[in-house]
Amino acid sequence: AGATGIILVDNRFGEANQIPIRLGLTAGMISDLDGADIRAFMASNGGRTSFRVSSELAPHEIDTGRSGVITSFSSAGPTNFDHRLKPDVTAPGGQILSSTLQEFAGAPFAVFDGTSMAAPHVAGAAALLLQQHPGWTPQQVKSALMTSAAPAWGDTSRTKEASVLLEGGGLVDVMAADDPKLFADPSSLSFGYLLSNTRAARKPLLLSLSDSGDGGGAWTLSIQPQSASPGASIVPSTSSVSISPGGTVDVPIVASAPQGSPT
Repeated sequence: AGATGIILVDNRFGEANQIPIRLGLTAGMISDLDGADIRAFMASNGGRTSFRVSSELAPHEIDTGRSGVITSFSSAGPTNFDHRLKPDVTAPGGQILSSTLQEFAGAPFAVFDGTSMAAPHVAGAAALLLQQHPGWTPQQVKSALMTSAAPAWGDTSRTKEASVLLEGGGLVDVMAADDPKLFADPSSLSFGYLLSNTRAARKPLLLSLSDSGDGGGAWTLSIQPQSASPGASIVPSTSSVSISPGGTVDVPIVASAPQGSPT
């Protein structure tokens, strides 16, 4: 009773979402991490503290350094029915300043969220790569973007990489994609379900690695799982390969699970 304002703490990781409705008093949303910091500070100061807010008419921008965190509204894989790995990559898609129609937003620019903002970033990255490498095929462009991507984060403090079902290959890094060393075809492997309820299951898929221009030489192969079912494994058929300049090497990747292991 008697409150003149309210601070809401987002229960999802990442930058705080906007409050979708106008409340009857001054209000704002802060991130889960900032909320935890405020609670800890209040707990050590008698449960009370004062704070200062900027006016809606003169907001202050604060650089939090939290770029690259998956937004709470981002979609995730796998795909329905065939259970293929998606997304392929991630890109900036939250609070993006974009050009728009004057009659739609009342100004030539407005802030938007969603795939409609992330997709143009990826399309622009692909256009830059094709400008630099006009001979690359669509699959090679896709491979370059996916295999060179940087980690996208699964927590506000950026200490935990997001699940591959949220980040795909990672956050697009067009500078790194300009020199990927190798092309991978396909750029991701989807094994689907390994049905091991009545017997051990095993499924090999073929991965082709090709020199993209200066990637010829000896390479070490390994797989670092984000998570794994007990007893199940995904391993390359060999721990190293040698790729000649301009050459290609095919490597079987084998997924296996003992009888009775979770699928």
